[in-house]
Amino acid sequence: MFLSTFSIDLLISKLNVSKLAFVVTDQGDDIAHMLISTSPRGVTIIDAVGAYTMEKKKVLMCALKDSEVIDFQKKILDVDDEAFIIYSESQQIVGNGFYVYR
Repeated sequence: MFLSTFSIDLLISKLNVSKLAFVVTDQGDDIAHMLISTSPRGVTIIDAVGAYTMEKKKVLMCALKDSEVIDFQKKILDVDDEAFIIYSESQQIVGNGFYVYR
């Protein structure tokens, strides 16, 4: 019983794991418009300043399914090959396009 409960919990948690992407770029508006027009995902734009250079940057935040990561990265780098992309695991994302498994 323990093994089946553990296995089912593991399977359900894996179905709900997604990625959260942070993109640091000088071309935030262009990338955001491209992503919104070519993918089912929304993008949040955050104004930022690089601490080392003190230059103004944009940080884009986007929730993704695991299967979308490769296409997402290619699209970003096609617009800005200097973009800095950080991916983070997310245990649960609730909202448009993301479902909670109960």
